Amino acid sequence: MVKANGFLKIAVVCALVMCFASCQSTKVAQMSVEPYALLSEDSVLYVKIPVKENKEMFFKIFDSFTENGEKVRGVLYKYVDAIYMVQRSDDGGFEAICKGKFPPSMVKNAAKYTEWNNHDFTAENGVNYKVYESDSGMQIAFLDKNMMCLSRNVEEILNRYVAGAQMTAYAAKAKEKFAEMDSTNLLFLMANVYDFMDRDVAEKILPNLDCMYGFSSLKEDGSLDSDVYLEIKDSTAQALNGVARVLHFVLSVTGENIGVEVEEDKERIHLTHMNVFDF
Repeated sequence: MVKANGFLKIAVVCALVMCFASCQSTKVAQMSVEPYALLSEDSVLYVKIPVKENKEMFFKIFDSFTENGEKVRGVLYKYVDAIYMVQRSDDGGFEAICKGKFPPSMVKNAAKYTEWNNHDFTAENGVNYKVYESDSGMQIAFLDKNMMCLSRNVEEILNRYVAGAQMTAYAAKAKEKFAEMDSTNLLFLMANVYDFMDRDVAEKILPNLDCMYGFSSLKEDGSLDSDVYLEIKDSTAQALNGVARVLHFVLSVTGENIGVEVEEDKERIHLTHMNVFDF
């Protein structure tokens, strides 16, 4: 009987340990949601910026989609390591997740840091969040001490977060390509390039185009100098060179010194010195 009771105690302890571990793993999984999974599924452009190496670029981009944010951007720069952005295809608006290490006082009460108006929001799972809004309608909210969302409707992002959002195919592609480049520059991927151009013309010039991605650095004149990669599926060397010749001709009319290089081993074409963005 004693042995049975001893076995029962061990079984109960094991069950409690397993339950605790399960609860802990669920909590950790929720807190490690991929940034791009939290942003709009209907996105045409993905951007990642390592902030510490790109202070002026971070300020430039922050200013492009908010007004009167000089104080806020300066405060955020101290604590943000990287910003993950998407451009929505429905209205061209931007959403972003800032990853870093935010002080508990900021997460609890960002009003004294931002001086923005704020209101309470209850997510679909019943958790309460504080939403801060600038005069121009840009909003921020803290998911936790390591993630802050930035959008004109952060409530959508908060609801995606509590629902455990999943990565879309384009978001996964962006993550894959950014890991390959591993750059300290701004990284970008355009989800469906044909949507950016006249589809009939684009499909003739760039047949079998899988994706367009690359990196950008800020020039002295404030523009972004970009290296762009056009990855083309099922291409022969002859086909790639043919596309390169057409691109060289088309780009020559811009008057810019854009380089066109074929990388046969990677089935892609490398374009240099392009001004892709105008933030």
